[in-house]
Amino acid sequence: MTPSPVRAALHPVLSSPKRLALGGLGVILVVYALQLASGLPPAISWSPVELSSNVVAVAGFAWTLIQLRACWADRALRRAWIAGSIGMAVLSVEGSVGDLFLLDTGGPYEMTLSIALWLVAAALIFHAGRRYAMRRSVQHVLRAGLAIQIGAQSIGWCAAYNAISETDNELLGYFNDTGELLAVLAYLSALLLAVFSADKSYAFPLDAIGRKGRAIYRDFNLRRAGPRPLSRLPIARQAATAAAIADCWRRAARTVARGGGPGAGRQLLDLLCCAALRRVDPRSYYQLTLFGARPLGAGADAVMTAAETANGLTASIQATRRAPDRPPDFEDRLAFARICAARGLPTAPILGLFEDGALEPFTTDADALDQDLVVVARHAADDPFGLCLARVEPMLYCDDDGTFANVDMVLARLSALSRRRSLIVRARTRNHDSVARYASAAPLAFRVVTCLDEAGEPRVTHGVMRLLREPGWPAGPGATFGAAIDLASGVFGPVVGDAVETCAAWSYAHPATGEMIAGRVCGGWRQLAQAAVAAHRAFDGPVVVGWDLAWTPEGPQILSGDANMDFAFIQRCTGVPIGRSPLAPLLDAHLDRVVALHA
Repeated sequence: MTPSPVRAALHPVLSSPKRLALGGLGVILVVYALQLASGLPPAISWSPVELSSNVVAVAGFAWTLIQLRACWADRALRRAWIAGSIGMAVLSVEGSVGDLFLLDTGGPYEMTLSIALWLVAAALIFHAGRRYAMRRSVQHVLRAGLAIQIGAQSIGWCAAYNAISETDNELLGYFNDTGELLAVLAYLSALLLAVFSADKSYAFPLDAIGRKGRAIYRDFNLRRAGPRPLSRLPIARQAATAAAIADCWRRAARTVARGGGPGAGRQLLDLLCCAALRRVDPRSYYQLTLFGARPLGAGADAVMTAAETANGLTASIQATRRAPDRPPDFEDRLAFARICAARGLPTAPILGLFEDGALEPFTTDADALDQDLVVVARHAADDPFGLCLARVEPMLYCDDDGTFANVDMVLARLSALSRRRSLIVRARTRNHDSVARYASAAPLAFRVVTCLDEAGEPRVTHGVMRLLREPGWPAGPGATFGAAIDLASGVFGPVVGDAVETCAAWSYAHPATGEMIAGRVCGGWRQLAQAAVAAHRAFDGPVVVGWDLAWTPEGPQILSGDANMDFAFIQRCTGVPIGRSPLAPLLDAHLDRVVALHA
């Protein structure tokens, strides 16, 4: 749409922070000229220096109403401009509120009320500007305004609560009023830039793909819809981050220092820098061994964390190819297995479904249950429930806790459990002889990551063998361990755990049995990789998927697909951040599509 002549004429001025700053300086000079010409005491409510911030706020209020009318059809933007208009309205009248509600005006009570109103108004204006975080300078100007506001009102608060001379009080009043004028000018400038400023550039180098992903996630507000946890609110968010830093530092600092890493003090400084400057959470700092990255910023920029990927960034990447109304095939294990069977993909057969206390068998074989069984929740995203039943005699089983039960007892137990969740029963996969030595009871899962390239073809970017903690293992932190698989040779790398406490530990051998793993070849790697590529082609839609496969005597079997996969675990196992992995150039192109979709 062609902009109006007025808009086109104003654009060069209103899209430039420097020109807006010069305009703000001009406003301040005019205000002080009027103040000097008026001869009025600056402390009275109708003096130019007192009225100036309210007049600018009225102009801001008018601007927000214009934008509210223009953006009314868009629900998110409508809510943003409503918040901005209320914020500017509060600043327009805050100087008169004390006269209406306080008996003692001009003292500490009025100053406290004024500070409270300014903070409320700032929060509302920040909410409005948050919707335009992808525009250049909007967030920087808002933060500058808040800093000026806090500084000016701190001066005003000191003047109101301390007995000082009339001359000093007048001088501090000038500082306070000028600061408030600068703050409201900054807020108005930010709201003007929100409309007129150009979008930011998201052209980051590949080895800064983590920083790019976090910027896109934050600027375009890609957090998944749903109730906002209390820990995500202002102040509470910072408190939760501080608590997480203290907890992770307490659990891992000594281990890292003893393992040759930086000292505890340096780790604490790193954690604060990661949280404040790079938006990397403390768990990722330890789990992704950022304590060994120097410079720290480059290491943090290269990693992708669960904080952004699991909470909306990966879903936004998937949405660049999938229609919004397409059902997620991966979350329903029963639907997933049926699609695999229909498309000729090898998968463990499902023997039955327990739902609302009733069993729906999927086989007519009366002896189908007379084997090792696995019971899982039907909906993977909602429930991590899992139960392994090892066959010890015909129709007699032993569960994970060592409890024995016959088939009737098992069916009764599953029937009762299914009243809270739908359960599927399937045959337990057997490990191939070449990898059976790495697990005594639990089936091994091989995580293979595939991502679409520019031609829409899936490419294998990572391979990891996952070891799940089994009964009888020595007590210790961590429930999952993994060994990376070299894409070209299929050779296993060192074994690492997913716990913060084990972040500095790695081993060539199995964590419980001592069986050597690192340096050995995964004999079925080529077949596993081919099966993952075939599965990605069969499921048209997702961009990047983490496939869990079993390597069985019959060949590879697809256990599940994860379209919202954990990027942290594959980085932990390989020791290579996403920005320096084969996934980086593929993911970078898809992030550019996210920007194009939301800009």
